[in-house]
Amino acid sequence: MIGYRGNSLPQSHLDQESIRPRYLSTKIIDKLKQLPRALYPLYALLRILIQIIQLIIVFQSEHYDYVIMQNPPCIPLMLVLAFLKLTRLNNQKVIIDWHNYGYSIMRVNRVNKYIVALAKIYETKLGKLTGDHHLCVSQAMQIDLVNKFNISNTPHVLYDLATVKFQQLNTQQKHQLFKKLNLNNLGEENNENKSLFTEFNTETKKYQYRQDRPALVLSSTSYTPDEDFMVLINALDQLQIKVDDLRNISKSFTFPKIQLVVTGKGPQKDHYVQIFNEKNKTWKDFNIRTAWLEVDDYPKIVASADLGICLHYSSSGLDLPMKVVDMFSAKTPCLAYKYQCIDELVVDQTNGRVFSNEEDLMEQIFDTIKSFEPQNELGGTESLRKYKKNLEEFSNKKWHPEWVKAFQGRIIANELFRDNKDVKQ
Repeated sequence: MIGYRGNSLPQSHLDQESIRPRYLSTKIIDKLKQLPRALYPLYALLRILIQIIQLIIVFQSEHYDYVIMQNPPCIPLMLVLAFLKLTRLNNQKVIIDWHNYGYSIMRVNRVNKYIVALAKIYETKLGKLTGDHHLCVSQAMQIDLVNKFNISNTPHVLYDLATVKFQQLNTQQKHQLFKKLNLNNLGEENNENKSLFTEFNTETKKYQYRQDRPALVLSSTSYTPDEDFMVLINALDQLQIKVDDLRNISKSFTFPKIQLVVTGKGPQKDHYVQIFNEKNKTWKDFNIRTAWLEVDDYPKIVASADLGICLHYSSSGLDLPMKVVDMFSAKTPCLAYKYQCIDELVVDQTNGRVFSNEEDLMEQIFDTIKSFEPQNELGGTESLRKYKKNLEEFSNKKWHPEWVKAFQGRIIANELFRDNKDVKQ
């Protein structure tokens, strides 16, 4: 495993003798970061040159049968692997694991259009040249790689799946999480038997949902330009107006309160937190809280939510949001932004809903949450129960068998076929 030092590897990896991390030094690059902002182009060029030298040294110092490259990023790794292949400095096989396109991310981040055009040429040409085998995360991307990149060796679709940590929790486990995250009613912070959503029943000696609890809605974000959180904010504004109007028409109309928990961090977080705080002062039925969770707590909050909302809009339109995969693995239904291939994951009105704009999202939240049964542990509404039931098959899927099928059944088989063909010739 070749990369920079960052978060520690999972203990399961560290315990494996066959897995060895090899870290690239950042000492020179860190010093270059001290250059004046006006010299950023020089810094970027020098950084790439340093990376190229480091990678060539790595690949020449040890023999690898296969190199698996996740894309993006592709600069400069794809160039290095192409150079080694053309110069025949080693005979390693390269597997490109396509999760998205680097140039499409640059375009969303409003990088100069000429640089984006060059990046597209770089990625499309070198991707075809470098890769001996290809994996990708959707059927739409598979088709695009064949048509746009002219890849003759058809990429194998290997859908992302969550780790085993994403699984359902019992009510006691949810209660412990809510207390840890301080999800309490005002004045009940020190009451260990009550959270905002759960309570300990002294008669049955069991934990249960509260009769007066709000619906727990979860959204995970990286606060980046490919996720417009104002779509959700505006949808909740419209929903508050709709709920108020229906209450004015009929005094018997009821609609549950909603506690929205937003997890994640990113460049636009401070901007949105300020908006959340202002909205919390005006909304009567909704509240937003932000949370940056420990690694082991994120799967738990996903499993504890009644409903998830995904605002991810793919830069290429061809990748599938991992946050929805996480939700589905824990049998948490999701409302997801509609784009080209999202229906490969979210099937509208089967395991969730897809929306195109804030009006759609508002109506879908209303339809999914109305007639909320706060103490029903199978799902708060008929729609949620239906979606959860339809997610049973997905939640039972395991990533490892799919990987074995892709690698041994497809890639190794192709290698053996080529070797036998060469022998016969």
